[in-house]
Amino acid sequence: MTAWIPTAAEERLMAVGAPVPWKSFSMLPRIGFFFLATICAAALFGFFSVAGGGTRFAAIFSGIAAIGAAELLIRFRFFSAGLEEALWYVGALEIAGGLSGIAEWRTTLFVLGFASLVAAVRLLNPFCAVLGAVLIPFRFESMAAPFCALVAVVALALLPLPRRRPSIEHTIGALAVVMPLAAYLFAKDGTFVFDPLVAGALLLYAVGALIVGVRFRLHAPLLALFPALGCFAYEVRELSGLSLEARLIIWGSVLLGVSIAVERFLKTPRHGITSRQLRDDKLGDLLQLAGTIAIAPHHQKPPEQGGPQIESGGSSFGGAGAGGDF
Repeated sequence: MTAWIPTAAEERLMAVGAPVPWKSFSMLPRIGFFFLATICAAALFGFFSVAGGGTRFAAIFSGIAAIGAAELLIRFRFFSAGLEEALWYVGALEIAGGLSGIAEWRTTLFVLGFASLVAAVRLLNPFCAVLGAVLIPFRFESMAAPFCALVAVVALALLPLPRRRPSIEHTIGALAVVMPLAAYLFAKDGTFVFDPLVAGALLLYAVGALIVGVRFRLHAPLLALFPALGCFAYEVRELSGLSLEARLIIWGSVLLGVSIAVERFLKTPRHGITSRQLRDDKLGDLLQLAGTIAIAPHHQKPPEQGGPQIESGGSSFGGAGAGGDF
């Protein structure tokens, strides 16, 4: 255990709900504390704004105070609790906003995205990392779509590799899901006209995500398959020349037929993937318990002390201590 961040082993224990020295909460309380701490940080900014000194001074000073409060909570072993996350994240955004001042909106989003990445590294927070990865490309203009596509491909390639921290695994998986959609929106830039290069790239990414997900039995690539296919379907929507109603009926029927065929096909387990529900609903809990035991530190049995050992409760020869074993 360190004073400023959980170790990889502690983070894995936190992921399975095992007891650790750090104080964290489940998802719903964590979201609630996040909103409460965000309101507190905003109120702090409002207080410094009213006290005088200008908006930029209030943003920077309140941001420093919020980050200081977050670091104090972390020193008291709060991590992934919502309170320190909101204070650190909002504080970083306030400092970034105060330093950027009145700038072009793309530059402002770039600075806020960079602040989100800094907060993600400090807090081990996948949400901040993905938000930063989406905001930073706004400054790249014409290179925004290639940048997002490159991040998506790299994330998809990194998913099968083993990692020690669950936060890194979740971040890479979220990037593989979100960045193809971001790349498509940046590429179209509000003009949704058919582009064969964009359609081909989306189809290739969808096929690659399907192969990686099935081959390595990972959820994130299979989830990334659906937004990529959705963008591809929207891109080629006008090629058939049919009316909207006809396209909805035809492609909806095709999708329903494919779904039924895949479900029937996976009723027989194939490479560890099946559509049937496991008979033992407690199997997942047992697997989590086994993982917790495997990664928990094991203490060695202390060596036995020398000298005579007294056997209580009788002996090997007779009852009531009638034997001669000591």
